[in-house]
Amino acid sequence: MVNLPKIWDLIERFKNRCRLRGWWVSEFEDIVHAEGAYHNFIWTRRVHPNTFKSITANHCCSIRDGLSYRTVNVSYIAWVFPEHPPESIISAVAENPRLLKMVALYDLCDAYMGKSTCLKLNETKSVVFQDFERFLEAEYNLSFISRLPPSPPESLLLQPL
Repeated sequence: MVNLPKIWDLIERFKNRCRLRGWWVSEFEDIVHAEGAYHNFIWTRRVHPNTFKSITANHCCSIRDGLSYRTVNVSYIAWVFPEHPPESIISAVAENPRLLKMVALYDLCDAYMGKSTCLKLNETKSVVFQDFERFLEAEYNLSFISRLPPSPPESLLLQPL
């Protein structure tokens, strides 16, 4: 039986792990800077498809820097859902090669119901998101199943049309 903390505590624990790795972590936002890129975690129960589209289209994010704010260009966005995300959002990412490179989706709904297997859609090259998956596996015994359909066999790709 998986005993996962509240989503905000889970992200905060992961951010502590990132600090130990020497990565810069925003104190107020859920943003990690590693290997020259900003990695943003967005956790939400539900998101409207238009809101999702608007947020993923905007690569800039304001982060608190002392008493002021600065704007950074976010390279990767992970959406972490404690409830099942809408299929339209999963499809929008899975069918868009540009989004597949920058957006990861984590459906933790089953983990919050005590199961040890969760769904993910992560085709990014984000070292932070890969470490997030290892963190969930090591700390909470979660395993992931990819939501991407398998690629067709290479032999089918090489056949003339």
